[in-house]
Amino acid sequence: MMDRRYFMKQLSRTVATSLALPYLSYPVLVSAAKSISGNDYVDVETSYGKVRGIQSSGVNIFKGIPYA
Repeated sequence: MMDRRYFMKQLSRTVATSLALPYLSYPVLVSAAKSISGNDYVDVETSYGKVRGIQSSGVNIFKGIPYA
């Protein structure tokens, strides 16, 4: 059985998370939208073929490439 103290603790965590989540994810969404909307694509040739990534703040980012 759940006691009142545990219930209130869980409720406050849930409320705090739901209120903070929009503010935490906003900068990530804005930066992702900027990098996708602009033509900041980077194409490189590897020994296995061409790879396309994006450039953000001077850093080349290639996602979804497995490595050993």
